[in-house]
Amino acid sequence: MVAAGTCTVVASQAGDANWLPAADVSQTITIVAGFSTVTQLPTLSHWVLLLLAVLMGTLAWRRIN
Repeated sequence: MVAAGTCTVVASQAGDANWLPAADVSQTITIVAGFSTVTQLPTLSHWVLLLLAVLMGTLAWRRIN
């Protein structure tokens, strides 16, 4: 979305030899200006990732042997 305003979406379906065309249906959408906040997600440190990798490797090695 670029800016506040309205948008109208129109759905239509043509007919064929077996079916009649459907009536058009429209829906108007109103977008209002507002503020958004971005919350940073917590991340794992390099040490925690290393510990998890070692743990997974150890578990895989124990399963093989």
